[in-house]
Amino acid sequence: MRIAIVDDNISYLKIMRDYLSHIGEFEVIGTAENGFDACRMIETQEPDIVLMDIAMPRLGGLGVLEKLQSQPMKNRPQFIIVTALGQDKVSRIAVDLGADFFMIKPVDLDELVLNIKHLYSLKNFREIRNAQPEQSATDEEREERVRALLDYIGMPSHLKGYDYIVYAMAIILNDLTAINAMKKQVYSRVSCKYNTTPARVERVIRNAVELTWNRGKLDIIEKLFGFDESGVKTKPSNSEFFIKLAAEFMDKYELKKRS
Repeated sequence: MRIAIVDDNISYLKIMRDYLSHIGEFEVIGTAENGFDACRMIETQEPDIVLMDIAMPRLGGLGVLEKLQSQPMKNRPQFIIVTALGQDKVSRIAVDLGADFFMIKPVDLDELVLNIKHLYSLKNFREIRNAQPEQSATDEEREERVRALLDYIGMPSHLKGYDYIVYAMAIILNDLTAINAMKKQVYSRVSCKYNTTPARVERVIRNAVELTWNRGKLDIIEKLFGFDESGVKTKPSNSEFFIKLAAEFMDKYELKKRS
């Protein structure tokens, strides 16, 4: 997996580069300290994943996304925004411009590794599904398998968030790009089905995730999601939860079946 890192904070850039370089399946193919050099590196080196800050000299991260969005690319990389700017408005703009995931500094490097792997597996699955669409499971089969996964990690089925998650996963598995814009493409559709609001859908799902991490099958959670049992910091965000659940679903039910 070819990774490029873009950050004007040289110390932070080196920390990420050195850490990721020791992961066997990763190859850090280049770094840049501003958006202008980043565009040139991405065009010439064609990385699979780009880790990029927002606030940078010459051309910021949003400018990089906008520039690359406006030009054809044979192999578009996946973008993980790694920034200290945590405003919702910034994250929404980044997603609209093509960012695939958003992490707030300081990031947990082990968590960063997991997110890179899961995002890359989603990309691989999209390519396999596009090449062999006739082999996809039916909606009913997928729903049954999602429920089996939630039961496996110990999520109580009586929670309202359980049903919201099942329907959200149906949306994501039918269109994997939806995972890049949870509020706009997923929560809004779940809210329409259950006659509520997107904000309430997000809160109810959050509650279900937190209850599961507190009371679920922690050994299985650690195995599937890579988290330990030490506390709140290890709980994934809603988006991280869906990315990991989708990746586990595909690995368990789709990719192995097609291999």
